[in-house]
Amino acid sequence: MEFDSEKTLLLEDNRQCIVIGSSSVIGSRSEQQDAILADKDYAYIQNKRVIAVLCDGMGGLNGGAAASQIASAVVYQEFLKWRDEGNLPGFFRDVIPKIDREVRLLENEDGTPMRAGTTLVSVIIQEDQLYWASVGDSHIYIIRDGKMLCITEEHNYMKLLREKVMRGEITEEEMYQNPQKEALISYIGMGGVRCVDLNYKPLQLLEDDYIVLCSDGLYRTVEEKEMKEIIYSSKDDVREAAVKLTDCALSKGKRNQDNTSVVVIKYSTIG
Repeated sequence: MEFDSEKTLLLEDNRQCIVIGSSSVIGSRSEQQDAILADKDYAYIQNKRVIAVLCDGMGGLNGGAAASQIASAVVYQEFLKWRDEGNLPGFFRDVIPKIDREVRLLENEDGTPMRAGTTLVSVIIQEDQLYWASVGDSHIYIIRDGKMLCITEEHNYMKLLREKVMRGEITEEEMYQNPQKEALISYIGMGGVRCVDLNYKPLQLLEDDYIVLCSDGLYRTVEEKEMKEIIYSSKDDVREAAVKLTDCALSKGKRNQDNTSVVVIKYSTIG
């Protein structure tokens, strides 16, 4: 399954414009296990707030597609109900344990546990402020004034290996040679999420900021420099930028290209 979409949202009172584009490709895998809440439903406007969610089902576990779909859907549904506008970090704190339980309870047709899992990255824009949350190893980037910064940390075994290097228990060479370095240590569906990253103080958005959410199928294939060049060359056409990013990943010709998904958001003001 491949899809792309675009939506433009204008917050009339504050003359703010948020343009959102997405693209998702299956790569060389047999199943699409990424989810962006499907087509045009992955982002919406609710009480001057916009949310985007991207989940990457874990291919090494059964039910990765089901896990990513239910996780993104529950975040969407719960956000529609959320009325505490001054406590958006609280939304993420509440919803992440809920989706962890929902995914943990997924069963196969014979009633056995799926043992499914998924990563999750999500952003909420309220007026000119950005809130975000991450579990797993998908990425969120901010692009501003020609600079691109990843604001999330990968929750994999490499995180623990780095701590061992700092304590002098292993060398950097041993860290990079460890075959388990990319294994996730925190994900949705593990039954008690180990690591959750979120910002309690909102990030102030500035004119022409870009926010990028992506699965590891993109950032493990396309360099950040390439991503930034593609986005800037597409200017205001974020749907085109998203499609070009996934096309760029496919053009590398990796034999085991993972599912690749991306959401590109541009923030600007009108007048």
